[in-house]
Amino acid sequence: MAENPPRITPPQGNPGRTSLDEGLYVFRVVLLAGPALIMAWQAIRLAVPIIAAIPLAYLVGQSWCAWAYHKGRSPKIIMVANYFSILAALVPMAPVGALLLSPSATQVVLNYLWSSPLLVPLTVMWILIELPIETVFSLFYARRSGRRLSIMAEASAA
Repeated sequence: MAENPPRITPPQGNPGRTSLDEGLYVFRVVLLAGPALIMAWQAIRLAVPIIAAIPLAYLVGQSWCAWAYHKGRSPKIIMVANYFSILAALVPMAPVGALLLSPSATQVVLNYLWSSPLLVPLTVMWILIELPIETVFSLFYARRSGRRLSIMAEASAA
């Protein structure tokens, strides 16, 4: 009788992931929720529902990534999604950054903030504060997902 080949068991748990990573991903989604909902409400109020879909779709995408990260699934998809997240965060930051580098930037920003309703300053603050934080989170999780891919490859090769 032929012997049965040894059975290869997949690695237990989620290698390369810590509870701190999961907590930070949840914090990231919570940090995105407020500004995304404010921007969606503002766009709906201004009768531009198509624009409202953009922050909501981004929020849903990041929520899905947080769930997949928590479950230890699809590290390659999470890594690619975080690279796209970096691009998505840099697009609205570019015009604001260009505005701030102009000679009369301070006066333009102050005039815009004082002459607009409350939600516009909140949106500008979101662009100036939240999007750089989102870029840092995206870089962090893209790097962590890359590490998880290499750890999983080593574990399956062993």
